Amino acid sequence: MYNILMIDDEPGIVSGLEETLNRENLNLTVYTASTIGEGMKVAKSVKLDILCSDIQMPVMNGFQFAEEVLQYWKECKVLFLTGYNEFDYIYRSIHEFNGQYVLKSDEEKLVEVIRKYMTEIEEEQRNRLESEQLKILTDRYLRNQREQLWTEYLRNGHGEKTPEALVTVCQEEGVDCDKPVACGMGRLLCAEKKKEACEEDLAQYLLQIKGEYRYFYHIYSVFLPYNDSYLILAQPKVEEYPEFQHILNRMQNIMLELGGRKLSFIYSEKPVALEELGVQTELFATLLEVNWSENNPVFIRIEDFMKEKPSGSADRQKYEIRLERWLMEQKFGEIREAFDRLYLDVRKNQERSLADVQEYYKAVGVIASYIENYVKYSEIPEDLRKSYFHLRYMTSVGDIHRFVMSFLCYMEANSEKDISEDERIVQKIETYIFNHIMEDISLDTLAELVYFNPSYLSRFYKANTGKNLSQFIAEAKIIKAKELLKDSNEKIEEISEMLGFKSSGYFTVFLKKHTGMTPTEYRAQTITKK
Repeated sequence: MYNILMIDDEPGIVSGLEETLNRENLNLTVYTASTIGEGMKVAKSVKLDILCSDIQMPVMNGFQFAEEVLQYWKECKVLFLTGYNEFDYIYRSIHEFNGQYVLKSDEEKLVEVIRKYMTEIEEEQRNRLESEQLKILTDRYLRNQREQLWTEYLRNGHGEKTPEALVTVCQEEGVDCDKPVACGMGRLLCAEKKKEACEEDLAQYLLQIKGEYRYFYHIYSVFLPYNDSYLILAQPKVEEYPEFQHILNRMQNIMLELGGRKLSFIYSEKPVALEELGVQTELFATLLEVNWSENNPVFIRIEDFMKEKPSGSADRQKYEIRLERWLMEQKFGEIREAFDRLYLDVRKNQERSLADVQEYYKAVGVIASYIENYVKYSEIPEDLRKSYFHLRYMTSVGDIHRFVMSFLCYMEANSEKDISEDERIVQKIETYIFNHIMEDISLDTLAELVYFNPSYLSRFYKANTGKNLSQFIAEAKIIKAKELLKDSNEKIEEISEMLGFKSSGYFTVFLKKHTGMTPTEYRAQTITKK
């Protein structure tokens, strides 16, 4: 998915252009701005692939604005918009910016140029990757030395001063060991290649990422053989910069689109000192061990996942009741997620470990009671029967957790044989959309719901349903609009606002397009039928 910024000092024109692109269902995330300040904020926070700018604007003109943007994103394609067909504008657009010039009134030409740019971007990415293969470090001996150095430090050097050899390695990549770094950990799904080939793939794609974000960040990566993962570090060069997640998001997308490789990421936006990396990577590794998905790469910000939960007795009792209800409803997937959260709470926090262990054991007791009362002991696999028999003698939380996960996976597989993992994810997304259709539903919100990155979610949903998420949201809005028009006394203007439309006029056009009737006509028809 590519990012485009559309900027014009007339907000109505920006809205119209955004609507045009959304209607075309292009593989684009559209950002808009109606002032130079808004535009600069977007340019400094999001990697821009295409800039679509008005020429005559206050503060600075479109050419000046494009020059600023190209300082950050040198490969960004530029398209200028204007209401005037003037030679000087055409000349500067083509000769100074290698760009295009389109009249604001020519929507067809606008879409044509953007499609052309998207094709060019994809070709250029592939060409860059081919040329960057020549730059990849081929000295495996040196690479292995670095891996051993990092492995030793991360596993045994918690809180200790950074070794001089490691300081030198970091300095070679531009990373200052005295300053904190943002960090993330990635792991390949279904890795079929040997480790050396995987490392070379990663190095190849990382070179492209480093080039794209070179104005904002120093970026460094290393393979960690002891947990079969990749550590990604990033240190800002300037005061204003895109969030770290954009780098990992971009890397996940490139790996998938150009290499066909699925890479899961756990990351933190909060910078850490180098001497704290050992503790952080231990936590990341624990999260990556959770069986999130066999087929879909996850994208998890640890600050969201590890939110503190209330620990009072009333809250614990509510949790046990909820767990019992889930068991009755056979929602074994939700139960697995809950147990993984409890298990991670035990692992992550020394001060609350006793309370968390007690809560975990109570939850295990609920599971044991369910097995005794509702599961035919003779019908479960022999290894599970043996593990269950020895459950009372287990002293390790890790051993107990492995049994609980195995049992829940078995129950989930046997209670939903006809529903695949992908179908369950689609159901979860669509249920959320229906339940929150009168709220602002963003792609980021839906992605966090299933631990995907937004671009992958868009691709995943279309591959499984044949439609875009925006189409399903529109369908859900139609259903809710019909319901409100039929069963409520709300005014049409109020219904329009409740469903998030910019105006009742736009709501009228929307409903007419999908039902053949205006809101007034639809309401009148339902009253007549009654």
